Amino acid sequence: MDTKVGFIGGGKVGTALGLYFQQKGIVVTGYYSRTEKNRLNSAQKTATTPFNNLKSLIKESNFIWITTTDDEIQNVVQEIAKLSYLFEKEKTFVHASGVHNLSVLSNLEKKGFSTATAHPLLAFNDEKSAVQLLEKTYFGIEKEEKRVLELLNKTGNPYFLISSEKKQLYHLASTVLSNYLVTLSHISKNIYQKAGLNKKEINQITTPLIKSVLQNLEEKEEKEALTGAIQRNDRETVLQHIKTIKKEFPNYLNFYKIIGCETAEMVGNEKIKELFESI
Repeated sequence: MDTKVGFIGGGKVGTALGLYFQQKGIVVTGYYSRTEKNRLNSAQKTATTPFNNLKSLIKESNFIWITTTDDEIQNVVQEIAKLSYLFEKEKTFVHASGVHNLSVLSNLEKKGFSTATAHPLLAFNDEKSAVQLLEKTYFGIEKEEKRVLELLNKTGNPYFLISSEKKQLYHLASTVLSNYLVTLSHISKNIYQKAGLNKKEINQITTPLIKSVLQNLEEKEEKEALTGAIQRNDRETVLQHIKTIKKEFPNYLNFYKIIGCETAEMVGNEKIKELFESI
């Protein structure tokens, strides 16, 4: 049976996945979203159908991806369960949430449908860039469901298994990396501005720095990738940084203490760690 993918949820994730699957020769039937604007937008970008109701989308699809917000998944599942008597059981329902595990689809499994999870480990900022980045994206799955594996085999994407019991820890780790890396950049740029640089200069000078850090992380373990005062055991520089942040950015002090202690512990530098703990 040929895979025909339908999406419930017309946001960036669903739209990007739809465009990506089409590039790989996979049929996308269309989108359903409670918000007319969202379903029309996603359907227009993928040249597919903007379905007006769940029933129509599910009837036309055999592989249904739920790409709504995390908070909406349970409501969607309840709606589908009420309509389940209308559908053939040869359908697979998948959600793309990183935080919810497979149990959120249990009502559909009880109705006789195949269920699975497939979380693309990618920061979806806009559809165009996401489609390009999806080429090398890993998908986190909780079980090796046949249709999911067939689809990933067709797209060429690698996957890894996540324990259902550890799903929230997995999502926490992903959030710390993808969200708070941006926050770190924001804090750094605030400090650069106080040092007298303008936003254009800051963006120009920090881009190569960020890329060099990412390259180091790609090639080495964290301990070996680290550079700077803590790695060098440069006590006086660390003390000067602490003095400066106390004076110029006292609101960042607790954050700086936590991240400094963790960095010192990572490289096994107890004396530098004591400096941060004494703040």
